[in-house]
Amino acid sequence: MSDRPARKPPRVLGTACLTIVFLMVGALVFIWMMNIGEPDFLLNACHSNVKQLTLAMRTYATDQAGLLPPTDCWPSAVTPYFRENSQLLVLRCPSDRRKERQSCAGLETSYCMNLACGGAEAKMGNANQVPLLWDGEVLRGGRSSLAPRHRDHIAVVGFADGHARRMLEAEFATRALKPEPPAPGGGGVTPPSPLTKGPT
Repeated sequence: MSDRPARKPPRVLGTACLTIVFLMVGALVFIWMMNIGEPDFLLNACHSNVKQLTLAMRTYATDQAGLLPPTDCWPSAVTPYFRENSQLLVLRCPSDRRKERQSCAGLETSYCMNLACGGAEAKMGNANQVPLLWDGEVLRGGRSSLAPRHRDHIAVVGFADGHARRMLEAEFATRALKPEPPAPGGGGVTPPSPLTKGPT
């Protein structure tokens, strides 16, 4: 027998196992965080899109004798009010997973314009209560064209006064879609109702 001490096995196997465990735990934490954070991120992005689009429609009305864009091809009417590289992003809801969306003039969108507001005066008596634009699957429409595509069946709705809200389908069904003439001397603004409070 030799007097040499027995060789210890290399510790490579233990280090490799530990590295794999850490990587797996890290991946699971990352997946969990994405599942929690992604819906809020997508909903916030959609909310921002709808608000920007309704404000662009109001800007269009300022340039067009106070009239909102026609509903037949409203995306082409509002895209000049956005930088060229952001036009397509604003027109699409990030939660819209459809391969083909409603389009006109080569511009696809995830949003629907209120048919009753096309070509209407932007100054209306109930501007803070009339939905102008919402998550939808047609270019223009009415109450039945709402497409709640966010968690908990929420849709984002933009109003004729320029603000946007997250809304359940049941609440949307209670909204008046037809614009009313402005009150004499009211300038088209009515006091906010409790139903219109929410994130802007």
